Amino acid sequence: MTPPTGGAQAPPIPALCATCEYFKGHQRRTGRHGGLPWPYCSAFPTGMPEAIARGTAEHRKPWPGGDNGLQYTQRAGSGD
Repeated sequence: MTPPTGGAQAPPIPALCATCEYFKGHQRRTGRHGGLPWPYCSAFPTGMPEAIARGTAEHRKPWPGGDNGLQYTQRAGSGD
């Protein structure tokens, strides 16, 4: 796969997501987000919204546009 150009970078794992039981990791989607690995979870299986992925919004309440009925739930033993 060709790496993205223009200095674009995948976002790091948002701090809140790192402790969420639904967080899955990063996935690369051709044509989406410039081909960058993008964080995804059970709430957003095709990739998190930009604001959540970039850490400018938290997902503690239902997300406009849908989130599969899932919001942040602390993973057992992770501490918050």
